[in-house]
Amino acid sequence: MNIDLFNRIEKIEKTINAWLKTENAYSSDLLELSEETKNIRDTLENGTYKVAVIGAFSVGKSTFLNAMIGKAVLYSSAKEATGVITTIQNSTQNNAIVHFKDGSTITMNINNFSECKNLNDYLDKDTKYIVDHVNVKHAFLGNDDDIVLIDTPGLEGMDEKLMNITKKAMREANATIILVGNRGLSQKEIELLQDKNTDFGAIRTKNKFLIINKIGSYYEKYDNASQELERLRNEVETQLKEGNVSDVKIFALDSRDYLWARDNELYEKQKKYDHFTDIKSQEEYRIRSKYEKFTKVFFELLRKDNRDLSLIDDLKDKLSDVESCIEDIEKEIAKVSSEKIQTRRNELEKQKSHFIELGKKLNRNLARDISEYSEEFLLQVIQEIEQKQQNLIYNIPKKIQLVIRNTKVNTPEKHQEIYNDIKQELDLICTPYQQHLLDLINGTYAIIKSKYKKDMEKINIPVSQINFSDHNLQLCTPIKGHNMEEKINNWEVELNEDIILIKQELDMHKDFLANTSISNTQQVEQDIREIEHQWKQTKLTFGLRPKAIPIMELKTYTEGIWFWKKEISLEEDSGKLDDSLGEEWDSVYFKSNMDYLAQLEIKQLELNNIRQTHKELDDTRKKIARLEDELDEAQKQLSIFNQRQHNLNLKNEQQMLDIDRQNLSIQLKNQVNKTLSSFIDELTKECYRSNDEIKNIIKTLVAQALTNEDKKITHQINVILEENEE
Repeated sequence: MNIDLFNRIEKIEKTINAWLKTENAYSSDLLELSEETKNIRDTLENGTYKVAVIGAFSVGKSTFLNAMIGKAVLYSSAKEATGVITTIQNSTQNNAIVHFKDGSTITMNINNFSECKNLNDYLDKDTKYIVDHVNVKHAFLGNDDDIVLIDTPGLEGMDEKLMNITKKAMREANATIILVGNRGLSQKEIELLQDKNTDFGAIRTKNKFLIINKIGSYYEKYDNASQELERLRNEVETQLKEGNVSDVKIFALDSRDYLWARDNELYEKQKKYDHFTDIKSQEEYRIRSKYEKFTKVFFELLRKDNRDLSLIDDLKDKLSDVESCIEDIEKEIAKVSSEKIQTRRNELEKQKSHFIELGKKLNRNLARDISEYSEEFLLQVIQEIEQKQQNLIYNIPKKIQLVIRNTKVNTPEKHQEIYNDIKQELDLICTPYQQHLLDLINGTYAIIKSKYKKDMEKINIPVSQINFSDHNLQLCTPIKGHNMEEKINNWEVELNEDIILIKQELDMHKDFLANTSISNTQQVEQDIREIEHQWKQTKLTFGLRPKAIPIMELKTYTEGIWFWKKEISLEEDSGKLDDSLGEEWDSVYFKSNMDYLAQLEIKQLELNNIRQTHKELDDTRKKIARLEDELDEAQKQLSIFNQRQHNLNLKNEQQMLDIDRQNLSIQLKNQVNKTLSSFIDELTKECYRSNDEIKNIIKTLVAQALTNEDKKITHQINVILEENEE
């Protein structure tokens, strides 16, 4: 019988190896079948009988296994605990061998509670060690070392690594123990028993044991515990019957009770805990656990003669499954040629749609980031300039006092000297920000190239094409030379003109505020969410793309001869496919997708315009506040000027000197405020202009990339269609 199995294995291996040498879409499936065949061969050669213990985390898998071997060896927790493949081999050696990924191993004794606790550092799912698997050797059924129990992480809420550990254990097992909680079966557990679980696949062993664990809590909670347990068992049996699950043995037990009954060291530790004041005797726990009802049946299966028969039957079934899968793959490969062409066309259509969506998304994200980066820059720069402005204005009276010490030096030349000093300081404040703006532009490009490099490469935009030269930078220091003597002589006239201009500019900005209306930002954002929701619903209504239908043709055959000659007409597959429904689906889907993207782009543009308008309104309000301050300052200056004229008549020399100093200080402060306010406005405009230039560069590159990709994909689709017609 074993020779027959080996022959079947060799035939399967030859078939798989032959298919792996060809180009096909089932390489991963064939590799998985190859690994499965190797596992079957290994099991047949070494005769090891493996039992997988599976279940959700916190149902007590590790405690269940600890109870079977009679010692708290494995790590157990109310959360996910086991993080590596852990096997328990029936052996009298009483040790654990930790196998690391680099091939090294360590052997640990597990004779007492302290030694077992040290093992937990390697079993924990969050272990810092790079562990491949752990093999625990401990006797639980005589001295037969061909029996291996496999502990698994869990069934849900796991990362891919832990999920693969459970799937591998299920695939290699020859019998399966499924642990569930004491509240009946969950939907995932029912699906697992029905072989319908999409995460882990089918339980492929004939021998399956369903363990309802933790029944000890029923004895502590209910006076009629036996009746409640019977009700629970009936409920589980009903769930299995309704799910058409019949090939499973059911046991209700308590692993913790049985472990306490068997592990004397652990039991004595529990007795010392304050919250276990009503702890029972070990014999009471043994009886209450009902664990031995399970082991009586389970150990009978593990008896060598029964186990050998079960192992051969299990391997036969697994081989049949592999052979069936290979037959299915061969059938699929036989008809994959025409379907491959159609699939490729569908992929290209989706690729085109996806490419367009990527391009538009890249445009939106880049525009948002560029604007945010500029706003942060402007906010910081304006704060710096305003701080320097305050310091400069604060020092103007001191500078005037230092230069114009008395009436003898209160001359237009000294006034001009002070003005020139202030102008030089303004130059020193403003000039560096031309370089700062260049740094902003270069920094913006650096961020684009680093943050969006992969996104741009996805739509075939070489980062090297994104270049910017500073020859168009229009920022300059808006300070021009003035003749102080002329300013002083014409001071009253100029001051009145300033007041008129300020009032006119104030009226203009106030009119802008009054006449500007904007849509509700929240409403537009809600519209965008609604468009995205509608598209999701629309995609659901489309469903899957209709498959191409084989085209049947009527063929006529002649049977018999002479008088018995007759013609028979049969419909047969022509070898061609009718994909008209699929093409119609593609057309409607593509149009709907384009409509969705167009609507989304319109709303995104509207949202950006609203935000820009909000920004303009905020800037206008700030300008109004600044102009009102300037108007107030100008009116104060005019009042001081009038006072000066009055004091001139008084011929008060010292008073005139003070008034001249104060008047000069006000003039200079006003000039500083106007100069730096104008500079900030120009800096802001230039920043926005460079932003628009960057956005246009990106937008042009994206549009060109989309056009090129559309042409390329359209050409590929046409080539595929021509091949299909041939």
